[in-house]
Amino acid sequence: MALAESENSETSPESRPIVIVALMLATTLGDFIEYNLFAASFKRQFRNARLIAYYRRDRPFKDAILEMNPEIDEAWPQEGKDTVKSETFNVAPDSASDKRVDILLTPSMMIRARLPSLPSLVRFQVPGAAEESFRTLYADAGLDPSRWYCVLHYREPSYEGRGANPDRDIDPGDPIAMTRFVIEELGGQVVRVGHPEMAEFPDLPGFLDLSRVPNAIQIQAAAVRSSRFFLELSPSGPMALAPCFGVPVARCNALILAGPTTPDSIVLNQHLIDPDGNRVPIEICVERNLLNGSVMPSILRDRGFGFQRNTLSEMKAVAAEMARSTADHQGLPAMEIPREIPTGDRTRWPIQGVRPHRVFGYDFAPPEGGI
Repeated sequence: MALAESENSETSPESRPIVIVALMLATTLGDFIEYNLFAASFKRQFRNARLIAYYRRDRPFKDAILEMNPEIDEAWPQEGKDTVKSETFNVAPDSASDKRVDILLTPSMMIRARLPSLPSLVRFQVPGAAEESFRTLYADAGLDPSRWYCVLHYREPSYEGRGANPDRDIDPGDPIAMTRFVIEELGGQVVRVGHPEMAEFPDLPGFLDLSRVPNAIQIQAAAVRSSRFFLELSPSGPMALAPCFGVPVARCNALILAGPTTPDSIVLNQHLIDPDGNRVPIEICVERNLLNGSVMPSILRDRGFGFQRNTLSEMKAVAAEMARSTADHQGLPAMEIPREIPTGDRTRWPIQGVRPHRVFGYDFAPPEGGI
């Protein structure tokens, strides 16, 4: 076990900060957001630290995500085939480098399962212009400011640069039915986020479609920040915004157990089906850690196992429970965590992943009779 500790017990202009470089090498939206959240929250364990983000400027959302991260002190964007040179880390007396890197965070260190294990999670900051744009779109769509709303997302195979994924893509029929359920039966409103290539939705009262606004990740972040909960109907990147604002998540059709960071969140996993066509009980999946992204599908699928999608009734049950358990949120922005967080100026590695949220069928039972 490694222990990182500050050289100085007091923070002063003369003290040298711990320098952290985070290798944010993801090309996908969700992973890039989670790397930012992990690195920022990891830095908060030290009273005197600098965080440097190393990333490739290959996707339009990356600079916008970094802009919302309040803990980035320096960025090393890489263009084209350029990469950071090894001389950057040379601290020999005759070197030209003035960098002294103490901690290097790799992608495998910044996985989502470890986020809830950090002492606290940083809250991202949405620029005022993006917040104002969201409020204008919200009002123009005729949404009622006195009623709560949830943010909706799911994966379709039409996203640029990301091909079809049969385990994750869903037909928009279920999202439309779920939107009607939230509006007509739960008394809420729905804001859809995503990309402009997503399938058209019908014109529904109480529905705002932000997916039609191009390159609007900060506007979508503003929507997530003030939502009652995030309703994810299949695994995809925008859900990663919810932990950045302390927003509860309902993850449906999930392939792994991890993702949310709040105890009032719920994960509804896809059903694991054995070679004989029988469902593997969720208790066995949880206690044997079969749904961790490695055992299934890379091992069990070769042995004849597969996934079965959630039913509409199951997803409605999760949405109804989320509406009930988050009633005290009432669409208010998630409370900010103060910058002055008590710290021991140290961290241990490795840190273990924890599961703060509920799992459907394991520690959250579906209602009798369904929805």
